[in-house]
Amino acid sequence: MKKMKKTEKELSRLNALSTNVVRLMREHGVSQSDISRATDLCQPLISRTLSGCNPRVTTVQTLADYFDVSMDELLRRKRREW
Repeated sequence: MKKMKKTEKELSRLNALSTNVVRLMREHGVSQSDISRATDLCQPLISRTLSGCNPRVTTVQTLADYFDVSMDELLRRKRREW
């Protein structure tokens, strides 16, 4: 099976997701391990998501729930006041 290249839109969304999750982690003072312990997400999955791998919708929803923000807010490139 040939791996398809990610489109610019997909890359932009993933970069926004990674950036927003890292920012929220700093604001909340939590680590990947803390998120893993508090959710059903394993630490390698969190790490892959932060490095730009394409996460499943359920992963994004779990992260959004953990930080008490919407999925849309996690995937936005520009920050709004949360």
